[in-house]
Amino acid sequence: MMETKEQFEVAEADLRVALKNIEQDPGNADHQRDVAISHDKVGDILEAQEDLGAALDHFLQSLEIFQRLAVQDTRNADHQRDVAISHDKVGNVLRIQGDLGAALEHFQQYQEIFQRLVKQDPSNFAWHQDLYISHIRIGEVLELEANIQPVMVVVVELSVGIIPVLFWIM
Repeated sequence: MMETKEQFEVAEADLRVALKNIEQDPGNADHQRDVAISHDKVGDILEAQEDLGAALDHFLQSLEIFQRLAVQDTRNADHQRDVAISHDKVGNVLRIQGDLGAALEHFQQYQEIFQRLVKQDPSNFAWHQDLYISHIRIGEVLELEANIQPVMVVVVELSVGIIPVLFWIM
């Protein structure tokens, strides 16, 4: 779905407001998170418009803010999740741009964070879903790097339910 000009203008306005709030209270973690989320929203629209360079710039700014927040409060699982999702967004743009090595690194970071989160709270189904998605993202990049096609889908039952698993022939 193509994002409208109005949606982009609203997202940019939200970003300007968030940045203004940071100027007034730079140490406020909620304001910092608002800036990162606003960068994500602008990046999402730019990615949908296929302006990948600009989208990547916003996603990287968001990632930097989320990483800083995660370091400041290492026990906050939501901050860790924010970092992981940012790695996914950056990795996706890099994959589309053809920078498969860098994309793989970001998808691996995405996966590592969700592996830790799942260990911390095995009952959180959403984290299991994100961990599953990370496996798919890594598989997609490996598939592109090797120029191979998945040859079979096998259903595997895990503690979180039944999921399809792709296998590749190398």
